[in-house]
Amino acid sequence: MYGKFKRLKLAFSSRAQLVKFLETAPDASGNPDTARNKWQNKDLDISPPKDRTWAWYDYAAFWWSYGFAPGSWYIAASLLAAGLSPGHALGSIFLGYFFGAVGVVLHSRGPAMYHFGFPVESRIVWGLRGAYFPVIIRAMTALVWAGVTIAQGGYNTAVLLRCIFGNSYWTLKNTIPESSDITTVQLIGLFGYCMVKGRGYPHRDMYDIDPKKEGGIILSGINAGLGKTTTLMVNQPDIARYARSKMAPVLSQLIMFPLASTCCSAMGIYATQSIYNVWGNLDWNPWTLNHDMLDHNFSHSFRAGIAIMNLVFLYANAITEQGANVIPFGADFMSLFPRWLNIRRAMWLCYVLAICICPWYILASASGFLRFLNGYIRKGNVFVHDLFKEKGRYWYSHGVAWRPFVTYVLSVAFVLPGFVATFGYRIAGGAGWTHLYDFSWFYICVVSSVVYFVLSYVGDYAKEEKAMSYESLASIAEELYGEEQQRTTVLEVNLHVEGKDPANVV
Repeated sequence: MYGKFKRLKLAFSSRAQLVKFLETAPDASGNPDTARNKWQNKDLDISPPKDRTWAWYDYAAFWWSYGFAPGSWYIAASLLAAGLSPGHALGSIFLGYFFGAVGVVLHSRGPAMYHFGFPVESRIVWGLRGAYFPVIIRAMTALVWAGVTIAQGGYNTAVLLRCIFGNSYWTLKNTIPESSDITTVQLIGLFGYCMVKGRGYPHRDMYDIDPKKEGGIILSGINAGLGKTTTLMVNQPDIARYARSKMAPVLSQLIMFPLASTCCSAMGIYATQSIYNVWGNLDWNPWTLNHDMLDHNFSHSFRAGIAIMNLVFLYANAITEQGANVIPFGADFMSLFPRWLNIRRAMWLCYVLAICICPWYILASASGFLRFLNGYIRKGNVFVHDLFKEKGRYWYSHGVAWRPFVTYVLSVAFVLPGFVATFGYRIAGGAGWTHLYDFSWFYICVVSSVVYFVLSYVGDYAKEEKAMSYESLASIAEELYGEEQQRTTVLEVNLHVEGKDPANVV
């Protein structure tokens, strides 16, 4: 503590000392005399071997905790309100999570091989300056979810205060939160309560659904599962960069995420149906259900149980806020000001900004798909050192690549009217735009893949990489240095391929 106070006091002794105090570490080497590069700092640098510690079980645990959460519960349960049967709701949400898991695995390949994060990976496609665009989009997406999770913590707190102070406190309007996490024990307890009260099987229909509309609702359910996955699918490099091996993020993510999410979704679907049997209420998120439980039983012991449950919700909410929202924002936003921001500082900024945001997360989809698609065009080959220097292979035209911008506009433009319509605005041809938005994830993937592949053959784009065998640059780096001991400085990795001496490269 005294050492920190001494450094803080020294920082205000002169302008130079203040600048030195505020500056981030220039790279991951730990050498304070390293020349500063405006495209790089310690957190943007390639992850050194000491940080590559995630094994398959780490990824499995991460995705279990993310999938087995209230978000999975109420997204699936909400499909019952849309008119689907429990079986159809569960099937559609499983397909959404499975397709999402495939996208997660595909997007993890490059970062697991080269150990770069999302902002640096974006430079491959967009250029060093152009990469600011997807980084800002992703950072804003993280802000949306961070703000929603903070609001969610407020709803948990409202339940807790109602338990403590009684019904006289309960004057706040409850709304539907969008992202959270709780413990397995708490969700199983909530599920068990609903199943006992409702006798555990669907014997009372909620709605009569038009068979002609059922296919569209199922498609919307698949899209809902994909929507929950998309944000972390886009930000997969910030997790996969720490992999011990290139195979660590594969089966663990492909299996565990859809499994955990579907299990929790099944609980939400059947619990919602069962409670509807006895109460007639569509309590399709745990927070509304907590209030209904209190409406039906307001004894001291019951209130104590609900209060303890919501204390756990609040704790888990803070954990989810860190792992799924605040850290991704920090990893992205710090790339805009690498001299002054590292991940930790940007995380604090996220907490401040998250209170003032509005949700528009759909725009992240095309950007994320472009990056994983780009890996196939280049056959998995990346000249890592050029990701941190001007006038290199990824500088393109003044640091900006035009192809991804054209692809982005063409793929996203036609789903925006449907997105606007979801907020209640009336637009011409509203029904058609809404139907298109219902399967926007698939639409964006197909359109962006076709457009980007066509544009990639205009000019000499990625000419060197196309001529190489698949992942040859990463394979040579492994042979030279070993998969666990690849050199960490960006000027040394795969320079051997070009016949250059790292000592002579500026």
